[in-house]
Amino acid sequence: MSSRMPPVSDIPNGPAAADLEPLQRELLIEEARALAEALADPERRARYAELAEAVEAGHAPEHLVDAVHDLLELGLETGRFRRRYTAEGEQALLALYRRTPRGAAGQATATAANEALGALRGRRVQSVAFTSKGPGAWALALATDAGRVSLRIARDGVWVESVEVDS
Repeated sequence: MSSRMPPVSDIPNGPAAADLEPLQRELLIEEARALAEALADPERRARYAELAEAVEAGHAPEHLVDAVHDLLELGLETGRFRRRYTAEGEQALLALYRRTPRGAAGQATATAANEALGALRGRRVQSVAFTSKGPGAWALALATDAGRVSLRIARDGVWVESVEVDS
């Protein structure tokens, strides 16, 4: 491990290793090692091996922030974390993911969508429909007695596509 690596807390927008709960730290190290061992590409193997060493030492170079994102997204999307660590481990790693820039951005889009949907509170729902917009993307259309809202749901977030208010 290089002595030039800055502490994780010095990485803009990344969770600090010192801020990790013991379970998060333990599972992140274990998963980074497992991924390093499973990968055939030597460059990618080295990236995850370095990540495991860095988190174990309480440091990480800035160039590995994306590796943390990718590792957490992979394990959460495939269900690996739940299968290996039960709901407790999955929830610990999900909480860590939500503290990363990508996770925080996803939370922000969900919050904005919930605020838009709040305008429908107390309204009579007339119809609800999901449609596929392509691989990994859907639309949710809600019609109420006061108007219509269309949300786009994709891997990278949720957006309000349109809002129509009946006059």
